[in-house]
Amino acid sequence: MNNEVLGARDVTKTSTTAVQTFHSPNFGALGYIHNSKVDYERSPESKHTVNTPFDVEKLDSLPKVGIVYAYSNAPIEPLNALLDAGYQGIVTAGVGNGNLNTAHLERLEKAVKDGVSVVRSSRVPTGYTTRDAEVDDSQYGFVASGTLNPQKHACYYNSL
Repeated sequence: MNNEVLGARDVTKTSTTAVQTFHSPNFGALGYIHNSKVDYERSPESKHTVNTPFDVEKLDSLPKVGIVYAYSNAPIEPLNALLDAGYQGIVTAGVGNGNLNTAHLERLEKAVKDGVSVVRSSRVPTGYTTRDAEVDDSQYGFVASGTLNPQKHACYYNSL
């Protein structure tokens, strides 16, 4: 797009209406197009395309995965509604490094014990959601999303 080669895992839309809106703010472009020739600058480290660990051939259905926004004093009702509806996966869109309030932490800890997969992500557009930082993911049984935003991690979960 716009003479850049962008990786699907890294690319994000940065404007609602601008034409040149797709960027890879965490890692930059994989390459550039000059005079109709593609010049690759780097290769993504994560497995992708033909080397992906995912096999969708045998999928009959996808799990129900919901995204919940978490912030100071965020209501617990949206999270409870997803869990009560039988969602198998919850991706949180937390503040800063994917942080959650106490009510969400306690409810999600119970959800993990009930077999629900929980991914902690951030609504901040760039950066890395780190494991076992301010939230002890190991204690709670959560997964930290790394560089995937909440939307991408919900799609990623569906392909596991």
